[in-house]
Amino acid sequence: MPVETDIANGCKLIFEQNKPKEALEIYDSVLLKEPENFNAHYYKCIALHKLYYGSKNWHTEEVLTALKENLTKALEIAKKRCIREKIGLVYYRWFLLYYHLKDYDSANRYLENAKKYGYNDQTLPLWEANLKEKRAGIVKEGQISKDIIKEEVPQGTEQQQQTLKFRTDWYQSPKTVTISLFTANPPKTKDEITIDLKNKNNSAHLTLSYKNPSNTSSEFQYTANLSNPIDVGSFDPAKDIFIGSKKLEITLTKNKAGVTWKTLELQKDQEQQKSSIQPISTTNSTSKTNSVLKYPSSSKKHIDWSKFDLDSDEYENDENAGDANKFFQELYKNSDADTQRAMMKSFIESNGTALNTNWNEVKSETVETVPPDGLEAKKWD
Repeated sequence: MPVETDIANGCKLIFEQNKPKEALEIYDSVLLKEPENFNAHYYKCIALHKLYYGSKNWHTEEVLTALKENLTKALEIAKKRCIREKIGLVYYRWFLLYYHLKDYDSANRYLENAKKYGYNDQTLPLWEANLKEKRAGIVKEGQISKDIIKEEVPQGTEQQQQTLKFRTDWYQSPKTVTISLFTANPPKTKDEITIDLKNKNNSAHLTLSYKNPSNTSSEFQYTANLSNPIDVGSFDPAKDIFIGSKKLEITLTKNKAGVTWKTLELQKDQEQQKSSIQPISTTNSTSKTNSVLKYPSSSKKHIDWSKFDLDSDEYENDENAGDANKFFQELYKNSDADTQRAMMKSFIESNGTALNTNWNEVKSETVETVPPDGLEAKKWD
């Protein structure tokens, strides 16, 4: 079936039948064949957005990260091809994401970018009015809270009441990791921020601090032991720090482009697992790391599909490709969706030592590694 037909069928599932999960499977299948297909990435973002906000099982950090990665990839493709209309479309999807995350400053920034690149439809004035009202409400609420503190807080407890509270979020692209710190009291300028970055033992340490704008006798501090090393020398505060009215954002460059971080901060049980993270192609990273079985699963192990490259054109045009590759590619291409899922799951989980085409046999259990005769499978604990 032509890719265009698959994409159109996915749209019907999303918009007419309200079946985003089935649409997601279609777009994952398309992206295995065409990792640079803009429409597949774009509509996959819509499917993920609907699943994230429409199902408790899908309302996870993993799905949110996948959504952000696909938006990043779609924007990258649109910019590479210099298609203003598509750039505007992706910025609009970013706006919708941050609007529903209630990060209205970021939402406003992306909405302005969408308009800058010519995005316009009948609902835009309504969205602008809603966003303006939300932002005005936050400012008003902040002013009221400040007045109440001034009137009711006993003398001597002001510093305790003004201790900066924040929540954090993060997302990644093939080359960078962005950390968002949400606080009612961000610094006024980048010059007020002190950042210390160090790599140590195949991980990194980040310390960030600045004086509390509301009370200079107190200080905001954020410390994190990052799960992977970063390119410390490339950090430029002028371009890698963003200050919003309720948010501070820091973008760090990965030490190795294409490595997918499983977590932002280093976990005790992840120190050994880190060595198993596989580099992925920068060009094709999003489509491969977000394949069908990456999403909600009973498995505690993160499945990295990035080692797969099932682009049929590449294999068909490679005269030196081995018979096994040709056989696998031909078998995969001519199989239905369940068979394809079974092939990927069994091949990955068995570390390339087993291949099963029966989805019912492998969907609920991990496929064990079957080493060749005379060899022993080693587990990395």
